[in-house]
This record gives sequence, C-alpha cells and structure tokens, in this order.
Amino acid sequence: MYVFCCSYAHNVAANNKWLAFVSTTVETSAPEAELAPGLALLGPIDEKFVEVVDVHEPLADGHG
Repeated sequence: MYVFCCSYAHNVAANNKWLAFVSTTVETSAPEAELAPGLALLGPIDEKFVEVVDVHEPLADGHG
C-alpha cells in the first residue's frame, strides 16, 4: 500500500487542508475495502474518489 499526502506548504491545497492518495494493487473483488487501512490513517475525509485502473506492462524489453 502507498499513502502520499501533501498540503498548503506544497501549494496544492487550501490552508489547513491536505491532499492524500492511497493506492494498492487490487487483489480481491472489493478494492475499496483493501484501501480501508490506509484511509483510516488519514482521519476525517471531506471528499473521496475511488478509481480502479488496469496496470500495463511492456511486451518487449525495448532492446532490438
């Protein structure tokens, strides 16, 4: 799991607000439940967006 936070000090949010991302590789059919431990670290959340996207890997190593 990856948790990233930044704030007003980084010029990305209003004073006394934070912007946070919680991400993981989905392993079950309940992706939002998989994020619950990371979301719990954040405290009260004003607004939340959940998105599941496919991860792609290259078909070749780029040589040749």
